Amino acid sequence: MGLGLRTLKFTWDMLVLAICAPLFFVAYPCMCLPWLAGNALCGRRIDLALQAYSHWFFGWFLVMAAGISPGVRLRLEPELRRTRGCVVVCNHVSYLDPLLLVHLLPRHTTLIKATWVRTPVFGWFVRRLGFIPALGALSGMTEERIQRLRAYLQAGGNLFVFPEGRRTRDGWLQPFHKGAFALARMCGAELRAWRIQGTERWFPPGSYWFQTFSAAEIRVQELGRLRPDYQAPDFSVPAFTQEVEALFRQRAPSP
Repeated sequence: MGLGLRTLKFTWDMLVLAICAPLFFVAYPCMCLPWLAGNALCGRRIDLALQAYSHWFFGWFLVMAAGISPGVRLRLEPELRRTRGCVVVCNHVSYLDPLLLVHLLPRHTTLIKATWVRTPVFGWFVRRLGFIPALGALSGMTEERIQRLRAYLQAGGNLFVFPEGRRTRDGWLQPFHKGAFALARMCGAELRAWRIQGTERWFPPGSYWFQTFSAAEIRVQELGRLRPDYQAPDFSVPAFTQEVEALFRQRAPSP
C-alpha cells in the first residue's frame, strides 16, 4: 500500500473514531437518563429498561459504525435475535464482542470483571444492568441469587459468557473456565455455543481505533445447542466444559 493510500486509510480511521468515541462515552449515558426516568415513572424495573435501551443503542451504534467503515459488513442471522432463556457461551476476540451480543440479545446479563463494577459511571451502569462480578461469581452465588438468575432465564432473559475469561491476543482459542457451565447447571438452562468472527479485524486486540478498511465480515455462527441431563449421576461440569470447548475447536478458523 502506497503512502497516499495509507494516509487516506489512517485519516478515515481517525474520523470514524472521532464519531464513535463521543457516541459511546457521552451519548450512551446521556441519552439513557431520560429513558430510565420515563420507565421509572411507568413502574418498570430499572435493569430491564436499561437492557432494552442498551440493546437498541448498541444495535444502532454497530450498524452506523459499519456503515461508515468501507471494508466492514455485518452478516448476522435474524434467528439469533430470537434466543430466549439460554446461557450463551462465545469465543472472545475483540472489545466489540459484548456490544455485538447485547445487540443480538434484547434481554441479557453477563459476568464482568469485578474491577469494572467499581469504576465511576461505567460501574453504575453495569450494576444497574444486573451484571454479575466474575471474581468469585460462583462462591458468591447465594441461593437467593441463583433463584433470581433462574427466574430471569425462565422469563426469557439470557446470560452470555466468554468462558476463555479474556480476549485472545493471537487468535487461538484459550482454555475454557467452567463457571458458565456450572451456572447453566445451577439454573437448569439450555446452553448455546456461538462463535464470533470478524470483530478481531475491525477492532483488533492492541488497537485503540476501528480498522475501517480491514475487509472484515462480522458473523456469529451457532455451533450447537446443548441441554444435558444435569441431574444425571454421571453428569460432570468439567467434562461438560471440555465437550463444549471441543465443539469450538473442531472447525476453528486459523488466526
